[in-house]
Amino acid sequence: MKNYVESKNTVPSTVTVDNKQVTSEQYLYLLTSSVTNLNKNNNNAITVKSIVKAPKPTESLKSGNLLKSEYIKLAGDISTFINTNGRLPNFVDTSKGKMRPENMIYTYSNVVAFYKTNNRLPNYVSITPWKNISGEGSSTPTTPNAPSTPSTLSTSSTPSTNSIDTGSVVNSSNVVKNYVESNKSVPNTVTVAGKNITPEQYLYLLTSSVINLNQNNKNNITIKSIAKAPNPRENVKSGILSKSEYISLANSITAFINNNGRLPNFISTSLGNMRPENLIYTYSKVAAFYKTNNRLPTSVSVTPWSTLKSVSEGSPATIDGIFKTAARYGYSSAAHDAATMVKIGSGDCWAMSDYLFKQLKSANVKARILQYATAYTSNHRSVQYRVNGAWIDVPYRTYGFHVNFRNTYATKYGTVIASC
Repeated sequence: MKNYVESKNTVPSTVTVDNKQVTSEQYLYLLTSSVTNLNKNNNNAITVKSIVKAPKPTESLKSGNLLKSEYIKLAGDISTFINTNGRLPNFVDTSKGKMRPENMIYTYSNVVAFYKTNNRLPNYVSITPWKNISGEGSSTPTTPNAPSTPSTLSTSSTPSTNSIDTGSVVNSSNVVKNYVESNKSVPNTVTVAGKNITPEQYLYLLTSSVINLNQNNKNNITIKSIAKAPNPRENVKSGILSKSEYISLANSITAFINNNGRLPNFISTSLGNMRPENLIYTYSKVAAFYKTNNRLPTSVSVTPWSTLKSVSEGSPATIDGIFKTAARYGYSSAAHDAATMVKIGSGDCWAMSDYLFKQLKSANVKARILQYATAYTSNHRSVQYRVNGAWIDVPYRTYGFHVNFRNTYATKYGTVIASC
């Protein structure tokens, strides 16, 4: 089923399961019931029911991941709806929006396909709007691949065409490299050849591309469902990996992913153990070098991930965005913490300081909250952040913050309330 949808861009009208032909509506029920059973280690057979189509399928969904806890709950909700109503729901509500039945079939076939390969349920499943899978609503005309007569699918379906060429991976590498260097983190998704790719999938594409480039192999790379590393860790020192070593490591990484369906917690190198985020950054540098020089580098530099993330000043663009967003909040005595201020749109100096501190901390910028007396109050709060080794005040006046949020001039700062 998974491969059929990816190659035909539609759901088959019937599916052959255990030598029985079932409708796509019945197949969704079998899928969700199977996932529920697998989660409970329940081997009971599932009754094939008579199930009617959804009368008005609809979808309003964004791409992303559903965690195991959510897709398990949704499977139960879908099965319950079918048992109660004798038909498919028009949609099911997820954390990413409303999902239509065809997409439910594709999503749960991905879950079951992962189980078949790895003998366990995945930690999450990636979802994409159905129009992106089916080609509906695309800006360019699409040619239907499915036959005009009703199709029947057996479990021995054709190979998946859901793949990406090495050139597209190489072309995306500079974006990821620059993102890590600017934001001190790995992006949540990467767009490659018009497809939204998770970081886990992107590492697999990177290492596979490096292998292909080294072997002058033009084959496309299949996009796999890949789980996060359950316990990432690192103990690596700065240094250089030779070409022969980073090629060997690329093979080890892709082999591990193929065998386990997830990223490794670390990979052992001559410099120590590297965690997945650092692997993504390192191989994006290799691919970016190839993009510029049309050859693989003779070596690649490695830096501990903790060093990359601990740059005190952070990205100027990130800091600027934080200050611009914060300055839009008004002043009131109705909120004393960041969460309440964000909810109601205004707060006092404590709320603003809490907000700025948390935002700067999340951007890996060293910051601190100070509390001190002013001419108006005994416990005013403002924020400082670290620039070139020195603490400086947030430029409240430059960004147009309300006067009651600002730090006071010629005041000896008192107590550090929080620091990162």
